[in-house]
Amino acid sequence: MDNWNALKDVHGSGIYSVVWTFADYMNTDADLMKLQAFVSKNEFVPGFPQSTSSSAIDKVKLNIDWRERNYEAVYQQLVEATAEPGEPADREPFEGRLPTTLEPSQYDVTLKPYLDEEDNEKRFSFDGSVEITFTVKEATDLIVIHAHNTLTVNTSESMITVETSGPPPRSVAVQGVTYVEKYEFLNINLDSTLTEGEDYVLKIESFTGTLHHADFQGLYLSNYTEGSGNDLKHLVATQFETTNTRRAFPCFDEPALKALFDITIIHRTSRVALCNMPVASQTTSGDWNTTVFERTAVLMPTYLIAIIVADFVSVETMTPNNVLVRVWSRREEVGNLDYALETASEQLTYLEDYWNIAYPLPKEDMVAIPDFYFGAMENWGLITYRETRLLYNPANHTHYRKHSVGSIIAHELAHMWFGNLVTLDWWDHVWLNEGFASFYTNHAVNHSDPTWDVFNQFDPRANIYRAFDYDDSWSSHPIVRPVGWSDEIWSQFDTIGYSKGSCLNMMMETFLGPETFYEGIQNYLNQYQYDNAVSSQLFDELTQADENKKGINVSEVMDTWTLQMGYPIITLSRDGNSIHAEQERFIMDPNETPNDNHYDMGYKWYVPLTYTDQTEMEFNSPHELWMNMTSTDFTLSTSADDDWYLVNIDHKGFYRVKYEDDNWDKLAAYLKGNHLNLPVRTRSQLLEESFSIAHAHQMDQVYSIKMLEYLSDETDFLPWNTVVTEHVHTRDMLKRTAAYGYLERHLRFLINNSYWESEWDFSHDDHLTYYKQVNALKTACYYGHQACVDQTKTQFSQWLDDINVNSINVDVKDTVYCTAIKHGSDSLWERTWSLYDSDSIPSTETSSIRAALACSKEQWLIERYLDYALMKNMTTTIIGDVLRNSAVGFNPAWEFTMNNWERIKEVHGDSSYGIVWQFADYMKTDADLSKLQAFGNKYMTMPGFPTTTYENTVNKIKLNIIWMTRNYEAVYQQLRDATQNYTYSM
Repeated sequence: MDNWNALKDVHGSGIYSVVWTFADYMNTDADLMKLQAFVSKNEFVPGFPQSTSSSAIDKVKLNIDWRERNYEAVYQQLVEATAEPGEPADREPFEGRLPTTLEPSQYDVTLKPYLDEEDNEKRFSFDGSVEITFTVKEATDLIVIHAHNTLTVNTSESMITVETSGPPPRSVAVQGVTYVEKYEFLNINLDSTLTEGEDYVLKIESFTGTLHHADFQGLYLSNYTEGSGNDLKHLVATQFETTNTRRAFPCFDEPALKALFDITIIHRTSRVALCNMPVASQTTSGDWNTTVFERTAVLMPTYLIAIIVADFVSVETMTPNNVLVRVWSRREEVGNLDYALETASEQLTYLEDYWNIAYPLPKEDMVAIPDFYFGAMENWGLITYRETRLLYNPANHTHYRKHSVGSIIAHELAHMWFGNLVTLDWWDHVWLNEGFASFYTNHAVNHSDPTWDVFNQFDPRANIYRAFDYDDSWSSHPIVRPVGWSDEIWSQFDTIGYSKGSCLNMMMETFLGPETFYEGIQNYLNQYQYDNAVSSQLFDELTQADENKKGINVSEVMDTWTLQMGYPIITLSRDGNSIHAEQERFIMDPNETPNDNHYDMGYKWYVPLTYTDQTEMEFNSPHELWMNMTSTDFTLSTSADDDWYLVNIDHKGFYRVKYEDDNWDKLAAYLKGNHLNLPVRTRSQLLEESFSIAHAHQMDQVYSIKMLEYLSDETDFLPWNTVVTEHVHTRDMLKRTAAYGYLERHLRFLINNSYWESEWDFSHDDHLTYYKQVNALKTACYYGHQACVDQTKTQFSQWLDDINVNSINVDVKDTVYCTAIKHGSDSLWERTWSLYDSDSIPSTETSSIRAALACSKEQWLIERYLDYALMKNMTTTIIGDVLRNSAVGFNPAWEFTMNNWERIKEVHGDSSYGIVWQFADYMKTDADLSKLQAFGNKYMTMPGFPTTTYENTVNKIKLNIIWMTRNYEAVYQQLRDATQNYTYSM
């Protein structure tokens, strides 16, 4: 990358192939970001190979999928296989915590980045100095701080000094400096012992570092173009969380070691410098500014420090609570900042008032950065964002973008209290930051955009269902667990820390009651403000708040949810009005091999059951009952024998519920004609659980099919969105069977009312209507609703007539392309293919058109497309497109893969096996299993053959066969019966 222009001058367009070869070895999100950044930078350059770049990106995505699915198991297998006798088959214990002998109190940091040609050999580097004041907590003759190996510290005589803070200052001689790379320790050995209780100042006069960090961590270089695309601009940004402040300056880089910070940035006058605090002073010398920022008003951990040096512009406002809010971007995006500014001002003020705890800094800057790895980062006073997560303009973007921007701003602002005001003590407790920020996101969004109805329409999908899907496997982990190494720390920032953390907060709020929960959280914030906390301290505050009310020991309850992974399924059985409840851990794949890598409590939980029945219909104050890590019984005191009953009201508890068959039937029957009597979250819950529990082979699938029958009257977004998401496995099992036609007909009928409610008119500004509309259009078109099909063909043909003008809504664009090809003529496919093959398609549409060409229902066209894939080395991508998108694609794709396997393997290497494994999602017969086993028997002795993955794939197909044996006939009959009286033409 550093020498790209020179290489291209010498080798011309042929040099792109060198970049694509890296894709074989790229298998992380960071790798994908690197490749996408390269493509974004070069895709408009004449001669850029669009198709090949898309293939390379797709290859990396497949590699990432492979790594996510296989890495941990492969790693563990290799560790066990190579362990010496008596050696523990595990990685080395982390012993890289800083000694507790010293505690920093104040930093004085100066940094000077070099970004311009006139900086010569220093360009894209920086230098700096730091003074750290610290208190000696225990006498020692060793100072240990962090410094990354990309930071070069000048350790020559007089460049590192230690003295008392005075007055008068007294020097302590430095005996020597060593570096421990394993833990990124800079060890400063002293000639004498530092006195306990005394303050000292460590001065490091000179260090240098690089701005080239391809993972966009630390103090890093970001680039963008302006105008015609030829004006390349450079800026400096930071991403210090979790352990990357040490890339910018030597420091005590742990979250519990908070301090005050004085920051000075020396930068060119052509750019503005931003930091956590406002500017205190600025002086100019030549074309350099020295910008001195005010000392941080509060104690901060190192990871919340942020720095921007860029030619950016801003819009600003003052909140009612007198906080300056500014939103920054590159100049061309200034018209897309107003929504973020208005939203941030409203949400920040709301959160201050809600907690009755003032935001303690004088300003809150938010910056849109062209190259940013994460969605956003909650740096105190200077929040950084990926551009797509901050920029919104109704004239340029859809409601999906608006929702994303509004939600992530709320999440980051919630961090001002959860993470910034009170900070996790160590990375074991990430959920104290992320779980609470996720939970209170909804509160802030509900204030700024109340018509979105986020608690009822979006929260279950964003948190509960997402966490369920992640936590139903033995590859999950407890929400609180020991971590130390960098990759262990980062693994805490996942669905468990965010979504499950949010769910546990909702559950606590429910069983404690909203008022008690609020009191306990407010006490927690006040007790530990500007300090650090662990989970038990949070639970103690909640227990104390409930002391004279329900008397719940919150630690005892919540340890079962935070110290062991997973969640329970509550299996219910009814005898008259008596209900018996059993609990066990819910596992999606019954054949998955258990592991004992994590602490557990027998996988039993303290479960807060809530319940009501058809007679009571009490959804606001339902009955409450605890399962104390055991089974339990309860009585429906007012219920008639033929009443249905519900458990886990409004899906506020983090557990699944499996009813006896009779209750599923009663609920399905009640929904038809009475669905509005049940809360929307409950309706969605019934749909989600009936599909998911059946997919886990713990109940018959036919009950979820029965649940669908009321949907023709469903007008809310969440239940329909749940069906669209959760029925995929059932749909894939029914493909290539006689039942699939009935499923198509059934879904066309059920979606018909929703389709005609708004059709294709996107001129309105109703947020929820837009989401329902997109959902309805995608579903109707997928299942062949004739009006929807006709409209897509019209829109697609209009676009083909002038491919440089695209008026198709971006959120249904892929649906329009695919549906038009699927139901269009051979000549339409030929025309589209010709434009794609000649690279005439705009670069923004190439991947969508590539996928759409795979939607054809003509087998000969699919076969032709697969031949093209082989010729263009795009088999990895296009076979996947064919499997997903073509109704006739499975058989030709399989035959093509088998017939051309040697060639595919030669081109794509060991990643080719991933092409074969993806067929398993659609294989569910003994004949299918025999095909895959024949492939395995033929190639399993070949070098690089992934035996474990192959065995997992075989097991998946066997489970699919079991599903078919158990469910197919009943599902077929239910769908046939449901559709036999339909009298519509769609």
